[in-house]
Amino acid sequence: GLPHMAMPNLDLGTLQHLAPGALAIVLIGFAEALGGAKAAALQGGGNIEPNQELIAHGPANILSGLFGGFLVVGSLSKTSVAVGAGARSQLANLVAAIFCFLTLVLLTPLFRSMPHPALAAIVIAAMLHLSKPGYLRDLFARSRWEFAIAVTVVVGELTLGVLQGIALGVALSLILLIYRTAHPQGAVLGQLPGEEAYRDVRLHPEAVTFPGLLIWRPSGDLFFASIGNLGDELKAAVSTIRPPVKHVLLDAGSVNLIDTTACDAMLNTIKEWQSQGITFSFARVRDPVREQMRLGGMEAAVGPANFHERVTDGVRAWQRTAAPEGRA
Repeated sequence: GLPHMAMPNLDLGTLQHLAPGALAIVLIGFAEALGGAKAAALQGGGNIEPNQELIAHGPANILSGLFGGFLVVGSLSKTSVAVGAGARSQLANLVAAIFCFLTLVLLTPLFRSMPHPALAAIVIAAMLHLSKPGYLRDLFARSRWEFAIAVTVVVGELTLGVLQGIALGVALSLILLIYRTAHPQGAVLGQLPGEEAYRDVRLHPEAVTFPGLLIWRPSGDLFFASIGNLGDELKAAVSTIRPPVKHVLLDAGSVNLIDTTACDAMLNTIKEWQSQGITFSFARVRDPVREQMRLGGMEAAVGPANFHERVTDGVRAWQRTAAPEGRA
């Protein structure tokens, strides 16, 4: 039958006892819901907004709790059944809700004595629609780090428990994110023949470089965690390129942020190179980044005229001031 509405017991002691378990249920439920939604999106197309999914779960679980119902989350097995049946819109959920209502009212005696293994077999059969054994193989070919995290999570869930496995996956993902953020890669750029495009010379050996000019591009934001690694890469490029570098043009098109630590470090490097006769300029600097450079003194040290809208403009400005030396 149908449950009756009842107000929850708001005793503080009871809430304290329930909070850890409730948090675990929320984490597991949301992870399953998001996994089902992403799996369905991969098969049928569409975009998934995790925040919107979480917002939808809130009022649904509040109402379910008032009626003593189960946790309301997306289900991998139900998603698999819906996708296998050809569901394409929210109408499928409405139809499923109507049949669930009719089942609760009229058909529960038929399911009461059904063996649990039979129910388990139904769930397993339904999940086969979303099973993609080849996904791990493709993931291994695309990213060894992400493959290692996925395998670790699977092993953790099988040995430690579902919640522990998810927590392990979250922790490893955060560690990988921090490492990638703190270790962005810089690139020495060259001009593609016959074009105004500038690309990484390691990936495009045909790209043309200019003797005495280093065009360098950081691959991420400049802040306290990344400036050390990027600064070392830039200094290594300046010291190893031959003939010796006389001018550095930094392509800042991928930089959306520069904090005070990075600004001070860059300013010290610029002044050090200027004392050695190496000039410096920027290209494609975003307005918020340039404002921080102005406040940090970098614009004054380099000169406003050395901020260019395009890399090509920076190259031409250097060519007008430097003696022609040909191209390497």
